[in-house]
Amino acid sequence: MTQKELGEGMIETLPDGPLDIVGDVHGELDALLALLAVAGYDEQGRHPDGRHLVFLGDLVDRGPDSPGVVRLVQRLIDGGRASCILGNHELNLLRGERKAGNDWFWNENTAHDRRYHPWNWADPAAGPEMLAFFERLPLALVRSDLRIVHAAWHEPSMVALSALPTGGDFGELFTRLDDDADRLLESRGVVAQAKHEKATWRHHFADPEVDMPMLHAVGQLDEDRQMLNPVRVLTSGVERRAAQPFFASGQWRFAERVRWWDDYTDDVPVVVGHYWRQFLPLDRKALGKGDPDLFDGVSPRAWLGPRGRVFCVDFSVGGRWQERKSPDTAPRSRLGLLRWPEKTLVLDTGEMVGTVGRGSAPRAGRTAPARCRAWLPAGAAGPRSRPRSDGQLPLPLHVPPGPLPRPAAVLRW
Repeated sequence: MTQKELGEGMIETLPDGPLDIVGDVHGELDALLALLAVAGYDEQGRHPDGRHLVFLGDLVDRGPDSPGVVRLVQRLIDGGRASCILGNHELNLLRGERKAGNDWFWNENTAHDRRYHPWNWADPAAGPEMLAFFERLPLALVRSDLRIVHAAWHEPSMVALSALPTGGDFGELFTRLDDDADRLLESRGVVAQAKHEKATWRHHFADPEVDMPMLHAVGQLDEDRQMLNPVRVLTSGVERRAAQPFFASGQWRFAERVRWWDDYTDDVPVVVGHYWRQFLPLDRKALGKGDPDLFDGVSPRAWLGPRGRVFCVDFSVGGRWQERKSPDTAPRSRLGLLRWPEKTLVLDTGEMVGTVGRGSAPRAGRTAPARCRAWLPAGAAGPRSRPRSDGQLPLPLHVPPGPLPRPAAVLRW
C-alpha cells in the first residue's frame, strides 16, 4: 500500500532532520509564542539547529486568539518551517459544526460560549481562506522513524482509508462516511434500539444531577458510529461502550475513549495530542472532563504502551481560559513540544525535561484496553530519514512545586 493509495493529502511524509512536535494549542497564542522563544526560534520561525516544527492539530477553540494562532502556523508552513495535521477541532469547522468554544469563527455570539470571552473573533471575510487552509492539512505525517497523528494510529482505519477515492474535501468525506455507518447500523437494528432507550431520558441528557441509567444500546451506537468512520478514529480516538454513564462536556455519555496504545506493539513510535494529559494535577471535572482519566497513575513524562512507543504531547492548555479566572494562581496547564530524536520536552513556562520509559511500559493505574492494533502498511512511510538515536535519555531538570517563572523572552510575530 503506497502513500498515494492511502488517499491524496490524507497521509504525507515528514521532512528529514530534527523535529519539534507541538501539542494542541487551542487558541493560546501567547503560550505558543512563549514556547517558541523557549525552544530557540527567532521571529521568522528559524532555529539555529535547523529544526522543523510539527503541529498536532487542534490549533483553535476556547483560547483568546484562535485567528492569530492559525495565521502564525499558516505563515510558518508557507515558509517551509513547519508542518501541521488536522485535529478534530479544525474538522468541526470544516463540517460546519457549532461546538463549545468555536463561536469565535461563527460570530453568532452564542450564550454558551460567552464563558470563553474575551477572545478575538475571526474576520468573516477571512473565513473561506481559513477553511481552505484546514482543508489542505493531512490526517497524519510519517517517515521511517516516526508516525504523527492527532488521536489514534489504528490499523483497521488505515486500511479503510486506503479504499477511499481521492479528491473532494474532508467535510464531505466525513459526512459520507457517517451516512454509510448510519445506514449499516439502521439495517442491523442498532439505531432503533438506541431510539427506544432514549425515549425516556433524552430530555435529561444535559442535566448532570439526574440519576442517569446506563443506556447500553446508545453506548453501542456511539461506539459503532465512531469506529465505522476512519476519519473520526484518527482525529478523535478509539472508543468503546462504557461500563457506566458519565457526564462530560455538558451531557451524559455512554461510550468512552480507551487506551489504544495498550495494544500498540510496532517498532515505529507514534506521537499524538488530543487527550488532555496533565503535567501538574488539574481539576478535570472543572474542565468538563468527567470521563475516565487515561493517564491515571502514569507520569506526564512517560512513553505509553507495552513497548513505550507512544507519546501524548497534550498538557491541557485548552483549559487555560478557566485558569485565567483566578489570576492569583499560577497556571497548571502547559503547552509543550516534544523534541525528536532527543525525546525531551520543552514547555511554555520554561521547563525542559527528559521523557521516561521509552522502549518499556510505564507503570499505569486503571486499565482501559482498546480493540485495536496500530500498524502502518509497508511502503507508506516515505523516504528514509536520518537514523534515530536510542541512547540514554537526557537527565530531567528538577521541576519545583508551586508557581513557575515565565520565560525571559517572548516572541512577537
